[in-house]
Amino acid sequence: MTTTICGECGHGYEPGARFCEHCGGAITRRCESCGSEVSPTTRFCRSCGAAMTDGSAREAQASLKVVSVVFSDLAGSTALQEALDPETVRTVMARFYEAMRAAVLHHQGAFEKFIGDAVVAVFGKPVVREDDALRAVRCAAAMVAVLAQLNDELERDHGVRLRMRTGVNTGELVISSEGILVGDTMNTAARLEQAAGAGARQGKGPRARSWAESQTVSVSGRRRRAST
Repeated sequence: MTTTICGECGHGYEPGARFCEHCGGAITRRCESCGSEVSPTTRFCRSCGAAMTDGSAREAQASLKVVSVVFSDLAGSTALQEALDPETVRTVMARFYEAMRAAVLHHQGAFEKFIGDAVVAVFGKPVVREDDALRAVRCAAAMVAVLAQLNDELERDHGVRLRMRTGVNTGELVISSEGILVGDTMNTAARLEQAAGAGARQGKGPRARSWAESQTVSVSGRRRRAST
């Protein structure tokens, strides 16, 4: 089987799309078994031998996958936008999104969406790798480091510094035939982000302890407390 994804931002599409509607990047065709890029006429993957199928042969049913979600949001963004003129805010946010996009793509993550001043990235969609959770954690750490470097530039040019909270969660999600992610894993990543202090990261899952001391936090909207 094959999947088509944007080579720039990692957004998934049904076969036939040529350019990404999110960033304008070229759409590439990849093997769903190993993630290798294949040509439009390929019948069998040259890397793993899996048979390729077109969109009509793909199952329309939703699928259950284990993914890792990175959810980051800027702290104090309302006050920032009140202090700056709209054009400066646009410039600052454009640089922020550019820097975060580069960090996610470097760790082979896929952008799920930009929500206002929040960034959501998913590891395990459309291609699943055995180290998705580890790469998500490393990506979160890289995003914090990249923001520290970006802040030097923003302070020099615009007199502002951004503060960011980040949550990482690994768990099961249902992915619909339209590519929509549904499940508590996404919600918990957002709640962990809200529980983190500005400039901090909160994690939940098998790799969390590689970069954060184990602790238990009360996550809003959940009956159970989350061990991180």
